[in-house]
Amino acid sequence: MPIDRSQLHFSIQEVLQKNGISELKNFRIISFNNTTFYQVKTVKGDLLYFNTVDAKPLAIAIKKRLSKKETIRDFINQKREMFLISMKINEKKDQIRFFEDKVTEKATNLKKVEMKIID
Repeated sequence: MPIDRSQLHFSIQEVLQKNGISELKNFRIISFNNTTFYQVKTVKGDLLYFNTVDAKPLAIAIKKRLSKKETIRDFINQKREMFLISMKINEKKDQIRFFEDKVTEKATNLKKVEMKIID
């Protein structure tokens, strides 16, 4: 969908100035729900959105990137939790197999005893 130029009431320079932004990495013009926004990528990598009609920032600034340490830490914690759950599941499966074998053994012994009684 092409951008509606009639919604561009403020230039990117005016929006940046009104919002006290002196440096940026990049910007785009995007359209969402029939509203046009400037998507501004800061030097830090944060994404900020500004309405092109009134130059006001979108209520929620979206942080594009987490620091690498947080991402790696979260990933490792998630994998650790998955590993521990997997270990617990395997342990429970082993217990079930053990008890099934015991039941089968007891059933076999019971049949042997019943056969001796019948004979």
